[in-house]
Amino acid sequence: MKNIKGLAVSIVLGIVIAAAVIVFLIPPKERSMSEQKCLNNLRQIAEAVKLYAADNEGLCPPGLKALEPKYMQAPFERWGICHTARKEGKPGHYLYWGSGKTLKDIPADRPLVADYPGNHGEGGNVVYPEGKYKWIPKNYEEFIRPYMDKKLE
Repeated sequence: MKNIKGLAVSIVLGIVIAAAVIVFLIPPKERSMSEQKCLNNLRQIAEAVKLYAADNEGLCPPGLKALEPKYMQAPFERWGICHTARKEGKPGHYLYWGSGKTLKDIPADRPLVADYPGNHGEGGNVVYPEGKYKWIPKNYEEFIRPYMDKKLE
């Protein structure tokens, strides 16, 4: 009888350990596919802005549509708008701070392009002038609002 109880305890303990290993080894889903698609779009936009600036004495494009067709060959509707937000009836556009500036004018800690607040619920993607990017999972609007209202000094 002792052996059966010991075996039962060992089996239960093994199952608990296996479940814990599975839970801790499988990373949590950080972003949805649409959020990842927006991040990819924003990273491509940032690279296209850099190429544009390199061809135009360091000046960034006056707006994102100026990147097509030379720097972004797909139509603007495929890369310049968050499709998830549009499906939900939101504006879905991206924010852009490079108009009329050189890349050197934009501090490294200020966004170059970013999701519009509400495109992805409480979260949003941000890409900086040097190409670094960040996913802000919560309180994104609070994070991005000061940049939306602020002019570069």
